[in-house]
Amino acid sequence: MIGPSIYYENGDLSFYFDLFTTLSTFLEFSYQNIYTVVIQSKVMFLEIKPDFNKTKAFDKSMYLFWDKGYEATHISDLIQTMEISRSTLYDSFGDKDQLFALVLENYKNRGLEKKKLLFSKDSAKESLILYFYRHIEEVYSDRTPYSCMITNSSLLIGHIDPSIERTIINDFNELESMFKQVIQKGQKKHEISQEEDIQLIAYSLLSLNHSINLMSKFKKDKLLAFKLVDKTIASL
Repeated sequence: MIGPSIYYENGDLSFYFDLFTTLSTFLEFSYQNIYTVVIQSKVMFLEIKPDFNKTKAFDKSMYLFWDKGYEATHISDLIQTMEISRSTLYDSFGDKDQLFALVLENYKNRGLEKKKLLFSKDSAKESLILYFYRHIEEVYSDRTPYSCMITNSSLLIGHIDPSIERTIINDFNELESMFKQVIQKGQKKHEISQEEDIQLIAYSLLSLNHSINLMSKFKKDKLLAFKLVDKTIASL
């Protein structure tokens, strides 16, 4: 059998030279392939965005704004609380103003069921009692930050994005309009005197609503709030 040794014995090293060249070429090719796979894997890894629960992150931002307020909430606070990156925040929700606008709209929608209580009974006064009792329970609840995000944010009017201002003002106007409808209903049913000024009563009820919100931050005894509502509605 003729093996590699015959080439060495004859002084012919071409076999080893060819073998070395072949091995070098193979190793170089393998190294390039491995390098390419590794680099591509890194690129693919960098391009993959981590999954996150958008609804959960959004809810966290709402409670943060609700608790700290718009001005005291910074982008760094949002990123930490929502557990997302800065790029994900901007890609998914926009900047701070855009996110806050979305949060306010969502917060308003949370109150729709409560507002329906204003038209839930034949008696206007009973409907008002139901609404305000529910309202007191909500703003004094330990499950959520005290007060109301709309009430708190109203202090920013004149110092915030105009679109956000409109959302806040519209909420005030919508609730006042609902109170007017309830008062008109009460007057038609002779629960409330026809001589009473509808606009003035609606304004006083709106003031009562937001004063309860503010007082819930400082006066923790909600029994006083219930008594105030009872006295106000009884006087109509």
